[in-house]
Amino acid sequence: MSPSDTIELEYTQPPGFFAIYRRLLLGRRAKYRAGENLPHFRATWKGAQAESARVERYCESCSLDFDGHYPLLYPHILTSAIHLDMMSKPQFPLSPMGAVHSRNHIIQHAPIPVESSVDITCELTTTRVLKQGVEFEVCTVLEVGGKRCWESISAYLVRGKKFGDPVDGSPLAELPPLAEEADGCTWPVPKDMGWRYAKITGDFNPIHVSRIMAKFMGFDRDLIHGMWSAARCVGHTPTPDGEQATQLDLIFKGPVYMESTSTIKSQAVDKGTLFDLYCDDNPRPCIRGRIQPVAPETQLVS
Repeated sequence: MSPSDTIELEYTQPPGFFAIYRRLLLGRRAKYRAGENLPHFRATWKGAQAESARVERYCESCSLDFDGHYPLLYPHILTSAIHLDMMSKPQFPLSPMGAVHSRNHIIQHAPIPVESSVDITCELTTTRVLKQGVEFEVCTVLEVGGKRCWESISAYLVRGKKFGDPVDGSPLAELPPLAEEADGCTWPVPKDMGWRYAKITGDFNPIHVSRIMAKFMGFDRDLIHGMWSAARCVGHTPTPDGEQATQLDLIFKGPVYMESTSTIKSQAVDKGTLFDLYCDDNPRPCIRGRIQPVAPETQLVS
């Protein structure tokens, strides 16, 4: 799509999740035609600032130490409402209510102090048809003082067979398998964590706060937000020095339910760590991940 076709959005504060969900449920939208690319959205938020108390509560809920900087995954929390707001616009021809967050790839180039004024850019870019459905990516960049400090590619999948001829998936979508002797540890998923996490992030997605709605959407029961589980994984995984550029790759494979037990298995590889997260006795991992140092010039988003 040419630059003149880009849909520009500007924010001075994060959009409200309740207004977004109301628009998703009641608003009209364009129809998707098989094989077409999705509209190109570009959203900016200049001078964004996180609330220190909210970041502290986030760290407490995810069992992370708060050191005055954004935790590795917090910028996604700061920008996730923008992602969903772009998808709720009438020009977006797919329903995000049926989408799943399938992958996340992050590079943190430098620690971001909580008191920093941050410039955020989010773009809804790549569209690809896979065997499972249509996948699209949202690219996010955070800058402080004109310097790129954090970037990510978030992939979302809408399942179905009506989207056209499938192509190869992203090369980022595969990780090597863990060795059978990988080390492991466990933690419980508290019954009320869905509500506690939602009050911090503002995202009251019904599948995370209502057992009834989760069953209505096809799950066995209510499930914890994947980014909460991912943060717990990061907290249990050796990470590179804070001054070193760090890449985190996450592939979301299945749900982690409330009142379950999570088990993480990890293995040192090269200079980084591979890990898999399991829910109760499910033999298949719910999250696959890798965290590793990368060269300072490495970029995910061009």
